[in-house]
Amino acid sequence: MTAWLQQPAGIAVPGGQAHMITVTSRRELLGPGARTALFVGQEHGAGVSFFWVDVPPGGGPRRHHHPYTETWVVLRGEVRVTADDEDVSAVAGDVITVTAGTEHRFRGAGEGNLEMLCIHDSPTVIQEFTE
Repeated sequence: MTAWLQQPAGIAVPGGQAHMITVTSRRELLGPGARTALFVGQEHGAGVSFFWVDVPPGGGPRRHHHPYTETWVVLRGEVRVTADDEDVSAVAGDVITVTAGTEHRFRGAGEGNLEMLCIHDSPTVIQEFTE
């Protein structure tokens, strides 16, 4: 759902742009049969994009890197992250950041599913897989 807000009379908007607010459900961001949702910021007037991950233990992407910083917010479960040659673990409530160009991957760990936001400092997702 996209709602356009009217600018009050006499108030200037920088660049002449209208204000926009969007509300999107996770369900709308899921591809057919997918468990991970993708929010592309550019489609919503946002400067960031994110994956809303929901994977079982052992699930996660292949090694890859981005030309921008990526920040993860662990919402539920446990994750094991490999960044370059360093391994770290994190649990619900933890925040992890990897800098631009860092080769990385993650895997759900522990007993239950991993639910995590993977926030990309870019209006589109740009990634190069290395394995």
